[in-house]
Amino acid sequence: MKTLIISVDYPLPEDRGNRMRTMHFVRCLRRYGDVDLMCYKSHVPDQPLDTPFRKEFYIELNTDNSNSPSNTLQQLSKKFIECKPWIVNSYTDSTVKQVHSIIAEENYDIILCRYSVNAYPLLSLPEMYKKRVILDIDDLMSGELYDALNGKKSGFKKIKVFIDKIIYRKYQKRCLELGSIVFCSEQDRFIMSNKSTTVTNMYVVPNIIPNYSVNNCYKYDGKYNKNLLFVGNLAYKPNEQGIIWFINEIFKNIKEQFPDIKLTVVGRKPGDELKNLCLSDPMIELIENPPDVVPYFEQCLAVVVPLLVGGGTRIKILEAGCCRRPVITTLQGAYGLNLIEYKDLLYFENLTTFVDRLRWLNVDANYDYLVDNLAHIVESNYTESAFVRAVSTIIDNIKQTTKIDNITGVHK
Repeated sequence: MKTLIISVDYPLPEDRGNRMRTMHFVRCLRRYGDVDLMCYKSHVPDQPLDTPFRKEFYIELNTDNSNSPSNTLQQLSKKFIECKPWIVNSYTDSTVKQVHSIIAEENYDIILCRYSVNAYPLLSLPEMYKKRVILDIDDLMSGELYDALNGKKSGFKKIKVFIDKIIYRKYQKRCLELGSIVFCSEQDRFIMSNKSTTVTNMYVVPNIIPNYSVNNCYKYDGKYNKNLLFVGNLAYKPNEQGIIWFINEIFKNIKEQFPDIKLTVVGRKPGDELKNLCLSDPMIELIENPPDVVPYFEQCLAVVVPLLVGGGTRIKILEAGCCRRPVITTLQGAYGLNLIEYKDLLYFENLTTFVDRLRWLNVDANYDYLVDNLAHIVESNYTESAFVRAVSTIIDNIKQTTKIDNITGVHK
């Protein structure tokens, strides 16, 4: 079996959640045969890496239009007809032809597409290839997430954004017509199943525990630490906006109740607003682009996940469970994981509820109970074997519907 994986990023090194998930797919699909990669040319690393791919293809995009909605109502009308929202503006006709040509020439058995943004060229493929597509949605684009990624607009721009959101919903519905649709959670699958006449092609492939080496010597001493920890890709707007909100609304106002508490913010590419906010408080430490996040889990009392929109790959909570640290999160931060409050983690929505949860954690028995339960759930349900089983089910169904005979692999 020969597979093409289409990704925005070059997925190495595995230093962020989206790359981790891509590489989980790579390792799984290599059980069946060769895997090729197609990614944006602008994301290719400067230095050559030891690669697991048979071939690599780099596509050139029209970056001038990639991050802004169309400039006129006439253009918006044209895009409405073409079902082409701003998020896929960067795909020109020549880029689409390039993608089609590579797929046809290589005659791939499976085309794994990470994110709906990369699905645009696949919607116009011949039917025989569309049936071979596995589209990994990953994170549903809600109206709130759209605004977080692009900023809220006013005046005429607000009208254009409103129209573009309609176009995007139409585009996302079209994506459901591809061969197999994958979600990170059952909740996302349920939401999208209500928008489609076909639900038999929808699957859940959960995220899995990062491959961390965690020393047993520190797994059980988190309750004696005084640090709160946030870990995330700060170039992702929902992460950055969430931690800024947390600092301003929560952390700055808990000093009376917890005078010794500190906050460590760990992530890549923080913006100037966040940098200045961290510099203004001696109890906040900002760590940019660390080679390893495990030492920061070692030093923390608890992990905070203050997401207000979006969800990403939810790796933060899996990391915490792996490292035996409790999680205090907004409802959105744990979206799709089906975790129970006061058993698996703690939820907060404002200063009062956060202070209440932190006090509850100060009881040793509560702390141990929470980390034991979360660790058990993560180690039981978010494993490589669970991931492989989910992908194997999809492959088997594609084999049946497409009559491809050369799909074989190791099912574990």
